[in-house]
Amino acid sequence: MTMSWLSGGISQLSSLTDQFSTFTKEVLTEATQEIEDPVTELQLCKKRVEEVEGQNAQYQIELERLKKRNEELEERSDTAEYQVASINQEYRKLLQEKDEEVNKLREQCKEMKEQQKKLVFSSSESNLFAVTQNINKEQKSFSVA
Repeated sequence: MTMSWLSGGISQLSSLTDQFSTFTKEVLTEATQEIEDPVTELQLCKKRVEEVEGQNAQYQIELERLKKRNEELEERSDTAEYQVASINQEYRKLLQEKDEEVNKLREQCKEMKEQQKKLVFSSSESNLFAVTQNINKEQKSFSVA
């Protein structure tokens, strides 16, 4: 994204350089033509050259500014990418820890269900034993009577 922005600035500068080059050729072509007042023509050409050189200097300053801005943006982009990668790594680690915790809890739940089944079975055996003893006592009491 930042490179396309800089490319646009560079293409503008290239276009301006082409314009400067074309202008220079025009000035030189005019200078080689037959001139009625060479002193006046030379002064006009010098003035135009100064104007173009001033524009060129401004464009060079703008180019340097754009280059610095591009460097800043690239630096910010690199920093942001590093932060995203770092955060991504932290979240992956956290996700892995949570997955491990969920698996441990599932295993604990499974073990608790097994214990519950054993307790229910054990409890029903105890109740059955107690009921059987009560029946046996009642049968003995009926037999004695």
